[in-house]
Amino acid sequence: MNSIVFQTSRTLRSRVNGYGRQEATIKVVDSFKIIGNNSLRNGPTDMPEFLIFFFPMRKSKLFELRLSIRHLDILFQSRYRSGTSVEYNMQLSDPRQILLLSVCMGKQIGTVFLFKCSEHHDLIAASRALEGKTFRRMNVRIEKLSDDNANHLVETIKLHDVDHLMLSIRNSNISSQVEFLLELSLLLRALSLTQQSVTCIDFNTNYFLGVEEMDWAPIFVDMFSRKLDKLSIDNRYYQEYLLNGGVDLLRERLPMLDKKVWFKATCDLYIDEVSEKRNGHRVQIDRQLLAWANDGESCSLVIKHGSRCGEQFEG
Repeated sequence: MNSIVFQTSRTLRSRVNGYGRQEATIKVVDSFKIIGNNSLRNGPTDMPEFLIFFFPMRKSKLFELRLSIRHLDILFQSRYRSGTSVEYNMQLSDPRQILLLSVCMGKQIGTVFLFKCSEHHDLIAASRALEGKTFRRMNVRIEKLSDDNANHLVETIKLHDVDHLMLSIRNSNISSQVEFLLELSLLLRALSLTQQSVTCIDFNTNYFLGVEEMDWAPIFVDMFSRKLDKLSIDNRYYQEYLLNGGVDLLRERLPMLDKKVWFKATCDLYIDEVSEKRNGHRVQIDRQLLAWANDGESCSLVIKHGSRCGEQFEG
């Protein structure tokens, strides 16, 4: 009897472990977030300080089983339950741990978040963790966009076939912002750009993505001539980047493109009321009273094809 029980137990354990190793076929990760924190680092070779994961609650046990099989369960720093999801907060210091953790996550990820990953070692760690993964959405927040991390972002989009990117930056010193945007427009279907406030730049400046006094409207039109069909721009602190003349150009040209456009962008104060239809598109100026805005009012130009009027930009 004891031998039968032992054999049954060993068989069951083998099957459980086998189930836990099915990383290629079972989706576990809903969202995967990598956060770099330079202030906590002891040296330039350190890994990102925090890796945070969100899972459908019903899949959390499978993830924990995968960690246990690979002896990584000791890496937990904290675990939070919120609604139907579980959030895992983990700190890694060894590149080998990142590779093992990557295996535990499986092949499919919902959305990848990269926050404060400006340094080269952050980007290398992110590449290790994402190797072999499939994901369609990325949300990237970065203090300073350089050629190095811009190129890394483009290569990540290509490698993983990302088609939906939300990018928020404060400063930028890349060689060509225009070429960067046009390349993103070739690769992505949907792009959201957020310009954070910069201490040394006056709010009344035509400023966007590290550049002053650029005529952005023709560039936005050019972006839609590529794969891109959805563009959101939040430049609420520097609304003069898109003056009334640029708004008029976009009103005239975007609805006439041979695609169902979805466009929304903050802009300079627009005196006239605008609510019109052009070539199947709804064109309007949205107004909002905000304390930080010029004259207490914020304006946004909205151009959406009739079939996409109820569509929002989801992160």
